[in-house]
Amino acid sequence: MKKALILMIISIAACITLASCGIFHNHEYGEWSVQRSANCFRDGTETRSCECGEVETRTIKSTGHIQGEWIVEKEATCTKEGLKNNRCTVCFTLLNEEEIPKKDHLYEEGGTFSPTCTSAGYTLNECTVCGDIMTTNRTQALGHECEEYTKYNFDTTIFRDGTASGICTRCDREVKKVLEGSSAIFANAFSGKNIAVLGDSISTYYEVSNGSAADTTNSTIRDSVLYYDEAHAKALGVTRDTTWWQMTANALD
Repeated sequence: MKKALILMIISIAACITLASCGIFHNHEYGEWSVQRSANCFRDGTETRSCECGEVETRTIKSTGHIQGEWIVEKEATCTKEGLKNNRCTVCFTLLNEEEIPKKDHLYEEGGTFSPTCTSAGYTLNECTVCGDIMTTNRTQALGHECEEYTKYNFDTTIFRDGTASGICTRCDREVKKVLEGSSAIFANAFSGKNIAVLGDSISTYYEVSNGSAADTTNSTIRDSVLYYDEAHAKALGVTRDTTWWQMTANALD
């Protein structure tokens, strides 16, 4: 009898123990409780517990950054680019940044200038924001208009055509016209001709008179008047080729 009672007590204790271990117990959990909130950078955790002390834990996934609206940080103008960005609405981390293109100039017509003989015509436009200047409607300069070139300028040489001048009927300025081919005419007029030179002190030098000097063999000058003596000629470095009349003779062949 005593043994049966002991066995019964042991059985009841075992049942109670097994029940407390959950073998014969259904957990009844309460509400989930957040232990660490999730944010843009990390996962969070939350738990719930049973009256028996059993605790269940689960992960709260990270939300990631939540992109906010674009905000203009610096306005664009007609001379400089602007800047805009957006940030996370949770942690305000900068997510994106972009350049805003320049704005167009706001031009206002300032006046129109007609072309002249030497200047182009154009319309002047000025930006009302930054003052930038732009020209439009450009037209070519008119060029001088001259009906008669009555003044000969006596500037023809054997190397360069000469010019004649007249008065522009539009602007009253003196304008020049190149006389095409005048240099060739000028050269041909003297080619093969004998030239008589009446000169001053620089036109003669020692031992050229009458072609008596040895170095005058090929000279076209024969009857120059002696001026420099030998000492002065050597001291001053005077030679036949430095005289204007010999240079003229050489140039005209």
